[in-house]
Amino acid sequence: MAFEFPKKVAEELKMRVIRPAYKTSTVANQMTQFWKWCFVLLVMTLTACGSDGGDKRDGDTDSNTDSDSGSGTTSNGDTASNSDTDSNSDSEIVAPPGGELPAGIPTPEFGYRYDTSLDATLYVDNTNPGCDNDGPGSAQTPYCDLFRGHNNVTYEAGDVVHILGGPYDYPVDQRLVMNGTLENPVIILGVDTPLFRGPGSRINFEYDGSYGILENIEFFNHTRHRVLDTGHHLVFHRLEVHNPTDAIIDFNPVFNVSGTHVLIYESHIHHNWRDGDNDAHGIQAGEGSSYVFILFNELHHNSGDSIQGCHHCFDAPPHHVFIGGNVMHDDRENAVDLKTIHDVVVSQNRMYGYMDSATSGGDAMVVGSNGYDEATNMGPRNVWVIHNEFSSAARGVRIEGVEDVWLIGNLFHTLDRAIQIDNKVYRDITIASSTIWNTGDGIINSNDSCTARSVTLTNNLLGTMSDGRHLDLPPCGNHTLQNNLLWQEGGTFTADVEGGNYTTAAALNGAAEASGTLDGDPQLDEAGLPAAGAIPIDAGVSLEPLYALFESTFNASIRTDFNGTTRPIGNVEDVGALEQ
Repeated sequence: MAFEFPKKVAEELKMRVIRPAYKTSTVANQMTQFWKWCFVLLVMTLTACGSDGGDKRDGDTDSNTDSDSGSGTTSNGDTASNSDTDSNSDSEIVAPPGGELPAGIPTPEFGYRYDTSLDATLYVDNTNPGCDNDGPGSAQTPYCDLFRGHNNVTYEAGDVVHILGGPYDYPVDQRLVMNGTLENPVIILGVDTPLFRGPGSRINFEYDGSYGILENIEFFNHTRHRVLDTGHHLVFHRLEVHNPTDAIIDFNPVFNVSGTHVLIYESHIHHNWRDGDNDAHGIQAGEGSSYVFILFNELHHNSGDSIQGCHHCFDAPPHHVFIGGNVMHDDRENAVDLKTIHDVVVSQNRMYGYMDSATSGGDAMVVGSNGYDEATNMGPRNVWVIHNEFSSAARGVRIEGVEDVWLIGNLFHTLDRAIQIDNKVYRDITIASSTIWNTGDGIINSNDSCTARSVTLTNNLLGTMSDGRHLDLPPCGNHTLQNNLLWQEGGTFTADVEGGNYTTAAALNGAAEASGTLDGDPQLDEAGLPAAGAIPIDAGVSLEPLYALFESTFNASIRTDFNGTTRPIGNVEDVGALEQ
């Protein structure tokens, strides 16, 4: 058996004009085009056979508009030391060896794992008594400052700038233009992580140009960062952006991207806090941005979301945004908040430490907090949430309004509720191959106004619910359940599905909406992996149609599990997030 798209979805896929898939400018891309169209043809030929839990708050009240209110002061003053907060060496993030990317993330066109260990052509060192901002920028007579005493500087193709010394104090806004080329990029490299320090009130760093790399710099004390809409193929690697732990900033977001082909990776963005209930998001995929890669960063203790995209960006929603391998925790709102944004992959991230606040219900991830309205272009579209771990939060994922969202292979544990679908407007929601364990509730659909066209649950493993509700799906006639395993240690599971209450697999399989339901101990170890020969092994249906759809859209593969194990082993998928 194979995953079945609901009939209307299958019909639409035949007609859909797919947005341009991610393309690289390498020979590897040319090799993938044949396979891409094979996958498209496969998807087009597929046909289908055949509450409680509402949030206390209707939605987010934040705005991405930059705020000028407040003085943005710190009790430590201008001379605050970077010892006031965590350092990059304490970051929890560990990028995989060999440069492997999270599942479903294509390789960025420029800059990922770029070898920046080139000989310097220019030097900056304010501790050298012979430094001179008029040049020549040699090792003997380096510049005293990256910006050469101005607030706007341009570096040209082939420039390799080494920054030594520090700290560097910046009392006014700065603009850095990197005019590189693919063959001769601009490389600006901090040696021993020099400190760029703000004055204790807002200071803006703007970035423009093309094919440039900014690497290994610590930004401290009220620094805000913007990639301009004319910037493209810009890389920000091993940066730290933070404040004294008692500082109050007056801006949002901390790092905004409006350009295209922008990569932010292995960086640490933390302790960016505004007063009251005002937001300061860590990274924002802003209006008009595209091909934004946010990889292997750690983001935490920001007074908004770790990553957001994009509040009321109806005219030019960000698209092709790839969020992978990050650790996000302990922000005031959410780890990831997808408002109006298209073509998104959220893969192999860890999200934890999210609890109630004045503007958030404690959701680790929110999809569609603006809502969804096709006529106004509002809301997220084509969102794929793959192989993430959600824990220690009020809810794992909350879906508020979306055209289509695909949750595949995720791990949920130690949550009050794993997945909540709010009573808003939707098209299609698919939840497949996820493991939900040791939570209060499992999957709760509060959409009793029945606005969703389809809600499909396939190959999921749900067990040990402290509140006893594995499934709560209202009588809308839009639910399809395939080969899910439900288990309650020491009792019976509870599944309210389409108006019926079920406590055994046999009874649930008698409902028109369900088939292949399993009941019994999955014998999971502490990591969520079932024992050899346990019930989940080889008990699922093939997800080949989903894999093919994804590959035709993004030219990348998701044929693995949370641990990177190829799926399936053999001919049949296991039930749950982990393949044995």
